[in-house]
Amino acid sequence: MQDIEIGDLIRYRLLEIGRVARRILDKVKGTRLKSPYEEAIKEILEKILTSLSRILEELSKGDEITKLEWDSLSIMVDFIRTQSDYLFGVIEDILSQEAAAELYYFLDFYVDLLVNKKIVENSPMIVIIKGYEPKTYLLSSLPSPKNSLLSPNESLWVIEVPVKVEGNIFEWPILLHELAHIIEHKLRIVDSEFGRSYTIEELERGNINAIDCYHCKEYLCDYIALLLCGPVWLFMLYDLYLTPTYRLPKTHPEWSRRVAVLKERISDFLNNIKKANNNIDNSKSSSTKVIEQLTKLINNIEQIELQAVLRKPLQLDNILNNVKNKLVDLSFKLSLDDLLNCIHNLAGFKPYISKRTYIIREKEEELKDEDIDVNVIVNAGYLIYRLNLFDKEIQEYFRHDEYKMKSEFMYLVTECVRSARIIMLAKQALLS
Repeated sequence: MQDIEIGDLIRYRLLEIGRVARRILDKVKGTRLKSPYEEAIKEILEKILTSLSRILEELSKGDEITKLEWDSLSIMVDFIRTQSDYLFGVIEDILSQEAAAELYYFLDFYVDLLVNKKIVENSPMIVIIKGYEPKTYLLSSLPSPKNSLLSPNESLWVIEVPVKVEGNIFEWPILLHELAHIIEHKLRIVDSEFGRSYTIEELERGNINAIDCYHCKEYLCDYIALLLCGPVWLFMLYDLYLTPTYRLPKTHPEWSRRVAVLKERISDFLNNIKKANNNIDNSKSSSTKVIEQLTKLINNIEQIELQAVLRKPLQLDNILNNVKNKLVDLSFKLSLDDLLNCIHNLAGFKPYISKRTYIIREKEEELKDEDIDVNVIVNAGYLIYRLNLFDKEIQEYFRHDEYKMKSEFMYLVTECVRSARIIMLAKQALLS
């Protein structure tokens, strides 16, 4: 009699988890997502929840339940409940905490770039949600002994960003560091160099190889973000060093080390700015002021590099050099002239789209050097925002209300990025 009561109790618990899964399934069907992969994402979520409900129903009907000891049953149910609660929590966040659609306009530009350059075969399915700190992970699926909820080629990536990132385009490059984690995961770049993967538990125990492996992944993702969007990521890392608003877990090296490693990788571009500063005349042109301010920023970054206690993992240079060779077509295209022209426009609150963006070519390959407007706008906008390079007339118009001026400027730059993205898509459609 006791065995029957225990079996009924276990069945009830399993069926209750299944009912929760079906309730969330109804929410998935009735919720609109902002992601461009909405239909595919909802299809995956529906498959996960439907499969989970079916598996739980099969378990509840099986005779195996009455044959197991209470301890074994309790462990099994606790495991299923813990895993399903986590899964339900993430899906609920996807449905209710999705980030603004503008973040997808920005991220998709770089995802398309990765696909067009054949760095990844297909666009990864990504959903961006609001969280407490930046992080990226695969949506966990709950496996059963006989079947998994997802096939190997089905995966859904979740990128979490703090609310303050969602509302500030000048923090959006953080998305590219998180996108780089997806690239690194797909290509297995660091694990291949180390010959194996390491667990968090090994890192927590102080295994030096595990620490180096995790740190190399962060250095690598910084470098990929740099290749994607240019020096703005270095400037952002420097600002994060000055005002560390994110808690760094043990998997991450210190900000100063990350700044130092990245600065080495973009030294040519930074040296060109310093050379331009040495060659400028005594004129008071806007370009002269910009170069002077940029040079000061670079000098400050170099001081951080000198102060950083840098113990680089032995494998790091080899990893970054190999990636540079593999992703040679990905390297950012940003000339100093383009940057200065864009700063000149945006500092006066004039929208920026380069003239070449409007030119329709007969051959698609001729577009390869013209897909740079998003990067130019983001880099120029960030520097104007950070170094306060706004035209004097603009500052007077806003009566030196810096908060209002910068808020309106963020809106302007966001619209410029979206316009550049839409125009590029239109050109590609015309040529296809």
